[in-house]
This record gives sequence, C-alpha cells and structure tokens, in this order.
Amino acid sequence: MMRPSAAGDPFAIPCRDDVAAGTHRTSAWIIGVICAIALLLGGIRIHGKFDASTWPAVRAQVDSVKVYHRSGRGQDWCNLVSYRYVVDGKRYTSRRMASSLIGASGCHKTEAEATWHAGRLLRAGGVRAYYDPAAPAHAILVKDRLDVLDYFALGVAAFAALVACREWRCYRRKTR
Repeated sequence: MMRPSAAGDPFAIPCRDDVAAGTHRTSAWIIGVICAIALLLGGIRIHGKFDASTWPAVRAQVDSVKVYHRSGRGQDWCNLVSYRYVVDGKRYTSRRMASSLIGASGCHKTEAEATWHAGRLLRAGGVRAYYDPAAPAHAILVKDRLDVLDYFALGVAAFAALVACREWRCYRRKTR
C-alpha cells in the first residue's frame, strides 16, 4: 500500500508502507555513495578536458610511433606516439595522446588504418602538442571533447542523487 502524497506538495513522493524506515535510510546511503563515485569519476574526466582546452600549442618532433592491439570492449588498434618539444628553452618528451586516460584518442578500427596514421605522423615529422603552462612536462597531442562516457557519468550521478533523495524523504516521513 502506498501512502497518499501531501496535498499541494509538487515534490511529494509516495512511500511504500511495507518497507521499513531503516531500509530507506540504508538505500539512501548506498545510492548516495554511488552518486558520489559517478560524480567524482565524471568530474575528474571533465575537469581535465576543460583544463587542457586552454593550453598553448608548441611544435613537437615525432620520435617514434608504435602500433599495438588494444583488447577489451573495443578491440581496436592504437598508436603510441613518442614526441619531444621545447618550452622556454627546455626540452621535454611525452607519449600522452589526450587529457583523458580513458578514451580512444589515437585508436582506429583496423590495423591497416592505425599503420597508415602512424606512417603519416612519421612522414610529417612535426606535430602540434599542447602543454600545461603550469607544468610544461605535461603535454597532449589531442584536445578531447566531452564524450558519451562523460555525459553517462553525470547522468548516473544525477539519477542516483534523485533516487537517494527520494529514499531519504521516505525515511524521514516514516520516522516523524
């Protein structure tokens, strides 16, 4: 049986009578933790992408490109690019492709496509690298944009927050 919602309260949520108050409290805490984890992971990814979007560019020299097979969900072929660049007279080297460590930057569906891109990078010799002015040793070749995983993490966090709030309201109603 459901309790009727309070008249005039647009946010009134019916609570089940056969569920104990402690169950609502426990559910609220568990779902709140899920919300916090999703928000943290999504926030870290998004912050890195927004932070890198303002980094200045510098010309970089490609030293080597290795093609490797990445197994897992995507089964794709990726390029591991080693490059060097100079900032304020100091020489740096990097192999980082993008600001996000989780992603498909530098990856392709077939080995032939990855090999073609590797050859193109080596023939070009120079590429544009973006470096962090506060820490010039941190550089990337690709400025990431927000992707499905970013939006998914924020969506999970928002949904979990709503469910946790609902559970907490049910707990509070039963303990009044």
